[in-house]
Amino acid sequence: AVCSGHGTCASPDNCECETGHAGDDCSIPMCFGRRSNDDAVCSGHGTCASPDNCECEAGYDGDDCSLNVCFGTLSNDIAVCSGSGKCTAPDTCECKVGYDGDDCSINICFGRRSDDQSVCSNNGYCTAPGICECKPGYGGKDCSLSICYGTRSNDETVCSGHGDCIAPDTCRCNEGYDGNDCSLNNCFGTLSNEVTVCS
Repeated sequence: AVCSGHGTCASPDNCECETGHAGDDCSIPMCFGRRSNDDAVCSGHGTCASPDNCECEAGYDGDDCSLNVCFGTLSNDIAVCSGSGKCTAPDTCECKVGYDGDDCSINICFGRRSDDQSVCSNNGYCTAPGICECKPGYGGKDCSLSICYGTRSNDETVCSGHGDCIAPDTCRCNEGYDGNDCSLNNCFGTLSNEVTVCS
């Protein structure tokens, strides 16, 4: 098999190799412009099995083994790293701001990961970076505000303006006021809604 079967003998000891082969005797396959014995062949992450046919190492893919694979998704796929980061090496995601986790699948809300029990003040769920979905009875960007009878705890009119909202629909009334929402005056021990108030 003259010239390893991959070329023609142009003159004594001089092979003219077919496309995809190189070397004095045309025995070296070429992959994407590099000889199979070049350290950088197949992007340095595989072996050149035959012309332009790379066998990639684990964690790499693509015709020339130039693509990383992160958690089963190629680095050039928009869904890599949960669509929230970039695959910089096999199973190594660099997450965008607001995301965390090995595969960037965890949202961050106000400095806490969505899988942290205390995220959204422990009163809601982090549904997207910086976005809390509050449980009933709570409000505010980070769900830190209780809601009493439709009014947030930081509103001056909460608990009828006569108390503090200490938990959802739970008012602690100022002295002289009473009722669930602190709307009743207390006159000498009698509530303003009682028939006997003020004698």
